[in-house]
Amino acid sequence: MATNLVKAGCKLTVWNRSIEKSENLAKYGASVARDSDEVFSSCSIILMMLANDRVIDTILHRPSERFKRLVKNKVIVHMGTTLPNYSADLARDIKNAAGHYLEAPVSGSRLPAEQGKLVAMIAGEKSLRIKLTSLLAPITASIVECGAVPKAMQTKLAVNTYLIGLVTSLTEAVNFAKHAGIDMDIFKQVLCSGPMANDVMRVKLAKLLTKDYHTQASISDVLYNNQLITKSARLMGAITPLADTSELLYKQVAMNGYGSDDMIAVVEAFNKQ
Repeated sequence: MATNLVKAGCKLTVWNRSIEKSENLAKYGASVARDSDEVFSSCSIILMMLANDRVIDTILHRPSERFKRLVKNKVIVHMGTTLPNYSADLARDIKNAAGHYLEAPVSGSRLPAEQGKLVAMIAGEKSLRIKLTSLLAPITASIVECGAVPKAMQTKLAVNTYLIGLVTSLTEAVNFAKHAGIDMDIFKQVLCSGPMANDVMRVKLAKLLTKDYHTQASISDVLYNNQLITKSARLMGAITPLADTSELLYKQVAMNGYGSDDMIAVVEAFNKQ
């Protein structure tokens, strides 16, 4: 994402907790900050793509007087995935510190990110949403305005509910077909020729048939997102039986050492039953 922004001419200052990832961007013209505070001091818009709420709070020094100094008069854009309730609380705290806040989580795995074809969901002040839409154009194929915070985060979790269910169901179908002794070329032909065909299915099916666990979206990341979905669902009173089952499956394969592999490695949960 950062590479696509800087290649498009965005004046970018970057910082990463893994410093070598920041330094790799210098060759494209990005300025590498010595620490996260330097990003805040040199930029008016801060794009955060961080692992979880604990990391965000650590980087922002929240809550503290230092937090207030960092975010004052800045536009803070939360592009990761967290509980919607957390995002709403963060928005309130930033506003109280005289800062501005937007949500802009993205949908898409490694390949769409590299191609600049992510889907961004934006929520927050309307005037800032318009400004952010222009800024994020080099990394997205589509930008969808979702309204007020935390609607973008809620939308992201709803989309991920479908994605996790889709891929998990595909792995179960492949597992069934293999146990039935079905010719996998025939199975692939039927799936890819019918109304259920889609880009995600085609990519993941090819990986499943060759047991290619090279990571596009890791088991650990999917488990994290699945846990956000089920926790959010409980808070809202929504019933998610498929997500509940998926969480158990992804937790099992993560505990069995597949955490860094692609989400299709969830098929190993069926093999171990």
